[in-house]
Amino acid sequence: MQRFILEVLEKSSMVLLVLVLLVGLIAGYTTGGVIGAIVGLIAATVIGVMTFGVLFVLLEMNESLRAIRQQVEGGRKL
Repeated sequence: MQRFILEVLEKSSMVLLVLVLLVGLIAGYTTGGVIGAIVGLIAATVIGVMTFGVLFVLLEMNESLRAIRQQVEGGRKL
């Protein structure tokens, strides 16, 4: 069950990151044309990285720990 929750969290985080980028692009374009779209996309990228970057790092750490745990339980030495 925990693995399912983590997979759902990972997939939904990716979707939300793409939505943040799209919102930044659209908001920038409506306020300032092409230059505004570029600035909005850059701002959305910074916000997305600060928001979801930590989550992606934690999810990757969880996968690494799971692999290490499986190796130790399997009797193999690291």
